[in-house]
Order: sequence, then structure tokens, then C-alpha cells
Amino acid sequence: MLVHKRTMGVLDLIAVEVSKPLPGGDNIRLLSATMQSLDGLDPAEWWEIRRDSPLGRKCRVYYPLMEPILDESGALIDVRPIQADELDAGDDPIPLQRPPSIRRRPKNLMPFLKR
Repeated sequence: MLVHKRTMGVLDLIAVEVSKPLPGGDNIRLLSATMQSLDGLDPAEWWEIRRDSPLGRKCRVYYPLMEPILDESGALIDVRPIQADELDAGDDPIPLQRPPSIRRRPKNLMPFLKR
């Protein structure tokens, strides 16, 4: 998993095409994003963490509302969740909830009851 230092954007999984189809007929495999698997990324701009580590799980849970905690050398050691009320007024609002779904009665569910 890769975390961008300036924007705190997360690259978690990448799709890779495989030559032999996998069971189920798919020829696409999802792999964890690493610096080795992605060419053209500057290592000075990204932190690389293991996806299955406690820090990786924490990044997936709190993304995009997280703040980095660094050690003396500048390595990412933890993330702190940001509450919605802590956001600056200049920040773009981040939707925290899904819009309410519209509940509709199904039509023609039992056509034999139609008069």
C-alpha cells in the first residue's frame, strides 16, 4: 500500500492482467500496490506500508479523514483520525454519509392480483 505524503492519498490495490485465466475465468488479478510494481513514482513523495499491517488496516479504515504521525526520520508510524468538526473552513466538504435512498413500491410484483 502506498500513501502520498502531501495529499494523504492511498493506492491500495492495482489490477494486473495475467496470461493464464484464473479459476472462474478471470484474467485480472488484484495485487497490493508497491513501489516496485508501479514505475514512474518518486519514492520521496510516497510512504510504502504493508497492506496487512496494523498501520495499513488503520489507513484503510480512516481514509480520507486521517493525519500522519511521523518519527524523527520522516517515516510514517501512525495515523490519527480527523473528526469532521476539525476540518478547516477552507477545506472541501467531504461527504460523510450516503444520500438517503428512495424507497419505492415494486410494480407488477403480483400481476394476478390486478383488477
